[in-house]
Amino acid sequence: MIENYLDKIKQRLNVVVLHAVVYTRYSSDMQRGESIDAQIRLIRKWSDEHSIVIDKIALLSNLMTLLKVVC
Repeated sequence: MIENYLDKIKQRLNVVVLHAVVYTRYSSDMQRGESIDAQIRLIRKWSDEHSIVIDKIALLSNLMTLLKVVC
């Protein structure tokens, strides 16, 4: 189902590859860095499976303050 949706977007935009920016965030002060790493791993895996190029990954605090641009 998602593949059909992504194909429709590509056709509408007349592109072969979709690009994305990923925003990950800490939901609380008690969240560990490993959970952010896990989020990024899952997002990279999913984007690879669906031919989506990740241009940037940003890490935000629970107050939505930019902490770091990963790539």
